[in-house]
Amino acid sequence: MTLSIDDSTAGVLRAFQRGGISSLVLRGPALARWLYGPGERRYYLDADLLVAPADWDRAQQVLGELGFVSSGDILPTPWWDAHAVEWIHPAYYGVIDLHYTLQGAGAEPERLWSSLAGRTETLVIDGYPATALTIPGRALTLALHACQHAGGPAVGELGRALERTDEATWTAAAALAAEVEATDAFATGLRLADGGPELADRLGLPSDIPIEIALAPGFGPPGALTIERFAGAGMRQRLAMLRYAVAPPRAFLRHWLHREVTTRRTVAGAYAYRAIWLARRTPRALRAWIRARQAAR
Repeated sequence: MTLSIDDSTAGVLRAFQRGGISSLVLRGPALARWLYGPGERRYYLDADLLVAPADWDRAQQVLGELGFVSSGDILPTPWWDAHAVEWIHPAYYGVIDLHYTLQGAGAEPERLWSSLAGRTETLVIDGYPATALTIPGRALTLALHACQHAGGPAVGELGRALERTDEATWTAAAALAAEVEATDAFATGLRLADGGPELADRLGLPSDIPIEIALAPGFGPPGALTIERFAGAGMRQRLAMLRYAVAPPRAFLRHWLHREVTTRRTVAGAYAYRAIWLARRTPRALRAWIRARQAAR
C-alpha cells in the first residue's frame, strides 16, 4: 500500500490526538499551502511536526506503535545540536521529522512551545484539521531552516517567500524570533536569500554572523563548532566531550551513521570508522576555528 506524505501525516496527527499529544505542523504541507498557488506544486518528502516537550516520550511511543522506525535519539549533551529525530515507515511512503525544538532557537523547549502554540491556525491535511503555525511563524521556521542548511533549496524557497509575503509578516516573524531567542539565526538565514539583506537591514536585524553560527555545519567544517565549545568548557566537561567524541554511545552512532549498530562486529566497525573520521577532519576543523577566532578579535 502506497500513501502520500499527507495521508501519512494525517494518520500520525489523528493518532497523536487520540493519545492527547499536542503538536504543530511546521513545514511540508504548511509551506505548500502558503507559498504555492493553483497549478504550482511543491514536492516534499517529509512532514515536520513539533510536539509539546511534555508529550515527547509519548509521541515517540505512538510513532513506534504505528510502525515508524527512529533514525536516532535526542541526546542530552550541550555540544550535540539535535533538535529533531527522523522517523521512517518501512512499509510505505512516509517520513516524519519529530521536533523537540527549533534549530537556532535559544529558548528552552517549554518556553518555545508556549510562544509558538499561541500563534496557530487550522490547516486541513487529507481531511484532518491540523494545527499549524500562522504565516509569521512559518516565515520564522523557513529562515531558520535556511540558516541551518546555509544554501540549497531552503534558501530558494525563502526567496520565494520574500517575493510573495509583505513586510509586516517579516516584522512579526522577527518579533517572534526575538521571543524565542533566535534572532541571530533568523537574521543569518534571511540574509542568504535574494532581497533578504535589504529586508534585514530595514528590520534592524544584526549583520554579523556569531561564531556559533559561523562554525556550525553548513557554514564551517564538521567539528569546528565542537572545538569552539570545547575551548569554552571547564575541565570536567572537556573530559566528557573527549570521551564522547572518541567513544560515543550507540544511540549517537546509530544517528550519525543512519544504520543500526547492534552486534559486536558493527560496533567495532563503527568505532574504527569514527576514529578515522576524526583523524581526517579535525585538522581542517581546527584551522577553521582558529580563523574564526582571529576574525572575532
